[in-house]
Amino acid sequence: MDNDKKKIIDYARERFLTDGFYKISMDEISKELKISKKTIYKHFESKDVLVHESIFSFVKNLSSKISEITESDENAVIKFYFLINLIINNINKFSHKFLSDLQIHSPSIWADMNKFREEVMNANLTKILIQGQSEGYFKDLPPYLAVSMIIAAAGEIVSPKFLLKHPLSYDQTVSHMFEIFFQGILTPKGLRIYRSKKERISI
Repeated sequence: MDNDKKKIIDYARERFLTDGFYKISMDEISKELKISKKTIYKHFESKDVLVHESIFSFVKNLSSKISEITESDENAVIKFYFLINLIINNINKFSHKFLSDLQIHSPSIWADMNKFREEVMNANLTKILIQGQSEGYFKDLPPYLAVSMIIAAAGEIVSPKFLLKHPLSYDQTVSHMFEIFFQGILTPKGLRIYRSKKERISI
């Protein structure tokens, strides 16, 4: 990737996730990066394109890390635990303003982001659940049902409306959600591994 393009994407991604993007102009980005607007528009024909590419650079990087966990040699409980930890560490980067801007001002990007998230989570969680069942750590429940429940719950809790109604932060909400899930799907053997891991590493 061109150095200027990478610099613009990296800056825009961090700025948008923190402050939202609706009120941030291309002029502002140009001044703060000390890069001409002509250079910015050379790589991004509009602000919408910059928003889309900066967000999806983040999402695709997260997807790559999720795949690394899924394809590792760990048992399914540890994989799931690492996956939760990864999600929590990254979801904390999403400000209320960013999520609100997406839903209100860029519904198409919000829809694309949700579709991509669902595809990635469905593929990876299904593999982990099937592995866990073969190892005797997960109960013999339909994987597609468990995965659908997780995806639906995750889609609900990233909504600013949900978080405004409840006192919990993103990371607390996700931690509690998966705690409930673990208690319901793990076998006694799987729970022992989970509790042992939880005592050593805090989510």
